[in-house]
Amino acid sequence: MRPEAVRAALRGPIGAGVTADRLTQALGVPLPILLPRVTASAVGHLVKAGLLLYLGGEVEFPDVHPDQVAALGCGRDLPALLDRYVLLGPE
Repeated sequence: MRPEAVRAALRGPIGAGVTADRLTQALGVPLPILLPRVTASAVGHLVKAGLLLYLGGEVEFPDVHPDQVAALGCGRDLPALLDRYVLLGPE
């Protein structure tokens, strides 16, 4: 086997920043790079709400599984989930 194929098959956790970017893209609303719709700290709120599983890292900015992020991003209720579980703050 090729090492690249093995690495591609091992879908380890992704960080909160990457998760936030993927969920922002899933919303389908192009936003300026400095004003993300979903932030890394919002991912921590989604973990606390039980929508994503904590796989390590900082509690506020957790690592999560990319397949869970993809499943959450495919849901039509993503905007409603964000409104319900993500606390508004200075971000």
